[in-house]
Amino acid sequence: MDEETNHQPNSRDPIPPETERAIKMIAGARLGDSVSINELMSRVYPELKRRAQWLMKGERVGHTFGPSGSELVQRVMEKILEAGGQIFEAIESEQELIRILTRRMRFILVDYARSTTKHGKPSPRSRVSFDDIERSVRVATIDLDEVLTTHQALLKLTQVDADAATALELRVFAGLSNEEAAGTMGWNLAKFRRTLKFGMVFVKEFLQGPAA
Repeated sequence: MDEETNHQPNSRDPIPPETERAIKMIAGARLGDSVSINELMSRVYPELKRRAQWLMKGERVGHTFGPSGSELVQRVMEKILEAGGQIFEAIESEQELIRILTRRMRFILVDYARSTTKHGKPSPRSRVSFDDIERSVRVATIDLDEVLTTHQALLKLTQVDADAATALELRVFAGLSNEEAAGTMGWNLAKFRRTLKFGMVFVKEFLQGPAA
């Protein structure tokens, strides 16, 4: 059997209680049920805060989004509520919700970086270190000065390979290890690493382009 073949649940397999509960909450959230929305957001909040806290680690004192990550998570939740909860139509699981909200946090940081960088453009010196990304450890926290450049690279990569962009995003912005990111995407580690490597090569070439 191919080592990359993941187990596909049979339609007759019983749905785990927690999964069934999450499905019901998402269905309720799509209908605008406030109880379902509140419960669903409460379930994903700890993981979102962990990712936001990692992202803000080491930033300057007095930053708009504090080191606890709470402010960043609060901002992204405000954004989805302002949009009328349309995000719930695009998800089928808690993991998908977390992934989308992690991306929204990146967009918020990009907006912040644009507001604090001259002309809203990244410095040619702003570069993300990829030395640890292929390893099974969390990469060093990126500085907000590098957010714009990384964001632009991921947008370009998304047009070529959306999965590779997601893999790199989970490593760089969400602070997940290879194993954690692979699990989030529902892949085995070998497939994740190959996809991540493609994304890294693409982004490195982008960063070494004319702006370098």
